[in-house]
Amino acid sequence: MKKVFNILLQHWYKTFHVLFACLWTGAVAAVVLIFWMTDANDSQAIVLHSSLLIDRIDKFIIIPSSILCYVFGLVLSWKSNWGFLKFKWLVFKLIVGTSLIMFGIFFLGPWVMTSDKLLEQGNWSSYQVVQTKLGISMTIQLVLILIVIIVSTTKPWGKINR
Repeated sequence: MKKVFNILLQHWYKTFHVLFACLWTGAVAAVVLIFWMTDANDSQAIVLHSSLLIDRIDKFIIIPSSILCYVFGLVLSWKSNWGFLKFKWLVFKLIVGTSLIMFGIFFLGPWVMTSDKLLEQGNWSSYQVVQTKLGISMTIQLVLILIVIIVSTTKPWGKINR
């Protein structure tokens, strides 16, 4: 009975991991689309609304879903036979996932907050510089997340030989 419970629990961990990965990917894709569709726009109203939208998506979807995706991934590795360092594809996910989370904490989050402050101050030229960094970085983040999803589903590399 205990083994059945563990398998059922593992399925729930995997379900939540995939659900939060979908939310994270979709939210990052939305931010990338908003950035690239409003990048060359000079309308202050559109820029203000898009900045507000990016801020809200970041705070309410990207941050929680990325952290929860990461946590459920760690729990899956810990509670399953996969372990943390048994498979090359899992080590790849761990390295890239950790890098994405850290980059978000130390760069993307502060850039989103800086963008809001620069808009409030009316500092248009500095705002555009920060937005360009943010837009390019979010595009790269989206590509990396998609690569992690491909690696997760195809598992192209086998076990680590010890």
